[in-house]
Amino acid sequence: IGSATTVYAIEADGDPNSNFDPSKEAGDIQYFIKWKNWAHIHNTWETEETLKLQNVRGLKKLDNFKKKEQEKKKWLQTASPEDIEYVSCQEELIDDLHSQYQLVERIIGHS
Repeated sequence: IGSATTVYAIEADGDPNSNFDPSKEAGDIQYFIKWKNWAHIHNTWETEETLKLQNVRGLKKLDNFKKKEQEKKKWLQTASPEDIEYVSCQEELIDDLHSQYQLVERIIGHS
């Protein structure tokens, strides 16, 4: 959790969660956080508790995300297979669109 879970820290020091065995112990739910004004290489895995301890702004976004996921879980229990397939196809299309935004088309300047 925290700076030990950045990409470069894991490459240098190893994954701090590598010894975790979910069959032996209950773990904490962790969220992959993209920090504002920081490059993606500085993303970290954080629990809700560590975010609250750091007094981060944007906890409302986390609450909205959790609420949306709970509503989706509840909906999946009662939805027809056709509806589930339709929604999963839509989500897949959205994921594909998002991945296209991550590809560099051209570099305007380089120093």
